[in-house]
Amino acid sequence: METAASPVAPDTGTQVGTPLRELILPPAPLDRFTLRRFSLDEYHRLIEIGFLTNKDKLELLEGLLVMRPEISPLRAHTSSKLHRVFSPLYRRENTMLRIRGPISIHVSDSEPEPDLAIYAGSEADHWERHPHPYEVNLIAEIDDSSSGRNRSRKGRIYAHAGILEYWIVNLPDRSLELYRDPHTPLSGDAVYQTKLTLRHGDSIAPLAFPDFEVAVSDFL
Repeated sequence: METAASPVAPDTGTQVGTPLRELILPPAPLDRFTLRRFSLDEYHRLIEIGFLTNKDKLELLEGLLVMRPEISPLRAHTSSKLHRVFSPLYRRENTMLRIRGPISIHVSDSEPEPDLAIYAGSEADHWERHPHPYEVNLIAEIDDSSSGRNRSRKGRIYAHAGILEYWIVNLPDRSLELYRDPHTPLSGDAVYQTKLTLRHGDSIAPLAFPDFEVAVSDFL
C-alpha cells in the first residue's frame, strides 16, 4: 500500500522555500502613521529620569526624537578648525561659544545640538539651563552629506526661532552657506530670506561681530 508523502521537507542541508530576506518588508513612510510628539518639557523629563542618555545620540526636532548623524573624521576635524577660528571671541565680554551643545527652542519643541553656537551671556547664566534663541548670535552646522536635513528641517527651526544668522559648512561642495533675515509668514514654514554662498578666497564677518572677519579657507 502506498503511503502519503511527508509534508516535511527532508533535512538535506539546503534551504527550502522563499529565503527569509525576501520576506522582510521595506520600512513604511512616516506619513502613514500618527506620530507622538514630545514637548520640550517632556523631553527634559525623560532625560531627568534617565530614560534618555547621551548614549542614545538623539536630539529633539519639532517634537520628534531624531538620531544625530555619526561624526565622521572629516566633520570632527572641521569642527575643531571652526572652534579655533572663533575662539578669540571668548575674550569678549558677554560672549560664549558652545560646541555640539543643546539650544532650547520652546516655540517649536526643539533642542538641536549644532556644531557651533555663539551666544550672549556668561557661564553662570547657563549652569541650570541651555541657551535660548534670543541669546544666540550665530549657529553653524557642518554638513558632510547630501541629505538636506540641515537646510530643510533645521533651517526651518532656526528661522522660526528668530535666530539671526545660520551657517552650513557644506563639506561635499567645499562651500559655506550663509543664511540671514529669518521670516515666519502667517501661513507656511519659516524661512531665511537671504542666502549667500562663499568659497575659498572669500571672507565674511558675522552680523553680531562686524569687526571679526573670518576667511572661509580657515575651516574648509
